[in-house]
Formats: sequence, C-alpha cells, structure tokens
Amino acid sequence: MEEQLKNTLLLAQDSADKSTEQARREAELMLTEAGQKARDIVHKAHEEKTLLEGDLRNLRAVEHETRQRFRALAEAVLANLDEAEAAADESAVTLRAAIRDARPSRPIHTDGAAAGEDARSAAGEDVAAAEPVTTS
Repeated sequence: MEEQLKNTLLLAQDSADKSTEQARREAELMLTEAGQKARDIVHKAHEEKTLLEGDLRNLRAVEHETRQRFRALAEAVLANLDEAEAAADESAVTLRAAIRDARPSRPIHTDGAAAGEDARSAAGEDVAAAEPVTTS
C-alpha cells in the first residue's frame, strides 16, 4: 500500500507539473500574441501619424497659396479703386472746366435780372417791357 501511495503521489505530482507547464506555455503564448498586437497597434499609429503629418503639410501649403491669392486679389481691388478714384478726380476737373467755360459772360443777378438791363435802360430801352431772366 505504501508503494501504491507513492505511485499516486508521483502521478499527482507529474500531473500537476504537466498542468503547470501547459499553463506556463499558454501564458507565454498569450504574452507573445499581446506583444505582437501591441507592436501592430503602435506601427499602425505611426503610419497614421505619418499620413496625418503629410495631410497637415498639404493643408498648410494650400493655406499659404490661398493667402497669397487673396492678397493678390485685395491688391488688385485696391489698385482698381485707386484708378477709379483718379478717373473720378480727372472727370471732376474736366466737368468743372466745362462748366466754367460754359458760363455766360455777363453775371446773373440774384433777383433774376440780367446785368444787361442797366445797359438797356441807359440806352433808353423799356426795361419793364423786357422779360426778366431767371435761374432755376
């Protein structure tokens, strides 16, 4: 019986050792798989980061180009405004000169009578019969 007890104990010890070894191998396999998954995740994150950095560079380049175009457009608008202002100033000068040149040689009185009335009166013309000149 003692021999049988020893055999049972040895068998139980062997079974426990095998179970422990199997658990250890499974744990190592799980750690290896987890490590590989972690490396894959990190690798994928690095790839995504690289792609995002490229996108960011592209967006910055587009922003820079858009700002340059906007500046050029704003400068063109300002140049057009300056030209329009200069043309308006030139037109105003031309219009003033035309108005000045078109004025009658005799001044018009504020009461509506022409300056030539006095001359007609002095010449003996009937001033009352003449129609008064009015300005609108």
